[in-house]
Amino acid sequence: MKRVLVFINNTFLFVLILLIALTFHPRFVDLTNEAGGGQGGVLYPYIITCFISLFVLCLRKIRVYDFIRHFSPLLIPFVFTVFVSVLILAVFNDMSMLLGDVRPIAISLIALFIGYYADLSDSSLRFLVLVFALAALWVGVEQVFVRGGGFVIEGYFADNKNQLGPLLMTAAVSSFAMIRKRELIDVCFIALSIGCVVTALTIRARAAVLSGAVSFVVLLLMMNKKRGTFGSIIVTFLIVGLGFVLLPETAKGYVYDSFFGGYTSGDVTSGRIERNEAVVSFLGENFWTGRLGLSNANLAIAHNYVLNILYKYGFLFSIPLLWLYFVLFSQCLKSPSGKYGFDFKFIGIVTFYIPFIVSLFEYTFPYGPGTATSFNFLLLGISLKNINSNSNKLLVDSNIE
Repeated sequence: MKRVLVFINNTFLFVLILLIALTFHPRFVDLTNEAGGGQGGVLYPYIITCFISLFVLCLRKIRVYDFIRHFSPLLIPFVFTVFVSVLILAVFNDMSMLLGDVRPIAISLIALFIGYYADLSDSSLRFLVLVFALAALWVGVEQVFVRGGGFVIEGYFADNKNQLGPLLMTAAVSSFAMIRKRELIDVCFIALSIGCVVTALTIRARAAVLSGAVSFVVLLLMMNKKRGTFGSIIVTFLIVGLGFVLLPETAKGYVYDSFFGGYTSGDVTSGRIERNEAVVSFLGENFWTGRLGLSNANLAIAHNYVLNILYKYGFLFSIPLLWLYFVLFSQCLKSPSGKYGFDFKFIGIVTFYIPFIVSLFEYTFPYGPGTATSFNFLLLGISLKNINSNSNKLLVDSNIE
């Protein structure tokens, strides 16, 4: 019976990650637009079905006391967030936090729990990453040729690039982490990693590429951990430096054009700095409650998660949201995985840097949109389970000591 349940669980998991990637395929985007829905909307019923099924299968393994004890650093700020959202609704008649912030956070945490309680063998995890990376690359290439006319960087690539980019870079970093020595499948993982990076550069997903570069550096640091902290830093930066120097000039030019080419106005930030400065100025006078209760406050959206949260709710009502945000990030920073050297099962720790770094430049990340970040939370849950198995103690426990 247990094997049957594991098979069913893994089947739903593999279908879910395929659907997540396919939401960005131009065919499904067009179908959704024709129906007047949001991005990937035509696939949402199937995604929700898989998601609910996986959560139900996950529930059978949860023991309430252990679950609360293990995940209290995440559950406590989330419960406070729900409480504050209800308070905002009662006092200001504003449902923005309840609908716009609680929902994506709940989906992300459920994805983390699904990953944590998934019974994936080493080979199943590698195959999961392989399937996701193949689907992500195929979708990215389809977008490049349908929307952009091929692998040529020309102007602004508008269609979902800020959501597709993080998905591609997650596929690139996780594929690279799956590489083992003297295995034929490694050639496929290397090709997928390179292909996803090139595609992300082509669609000009600059924040995603930057976050992916940081993740690659973290991955190399963890891989070289056995050399000691100083040695791992030296070796990692030697690898990065030599890799850049040895890149062909055409490749360097491609990277440069992806980040800086085509901006006739000279504003490579696409107006983000001006919008963020306007929000900072607004917060100077409305720090505690932000725009709550101010119907005439209608600034352009700050392209930074923390700034946007402070603008919408002020510091007073943003405390639980910011608390959860930094607790999640600390899971990566305080990961004990380095004690044991890198293992590909810890890849969720590395790929989780991607949505967090992108959140410095976008306001929906790190929790949403769900189709762009769900796989990161799934991988994080899988990695936390494996780290805890190695250390004989829960990662969240080590973070609150």
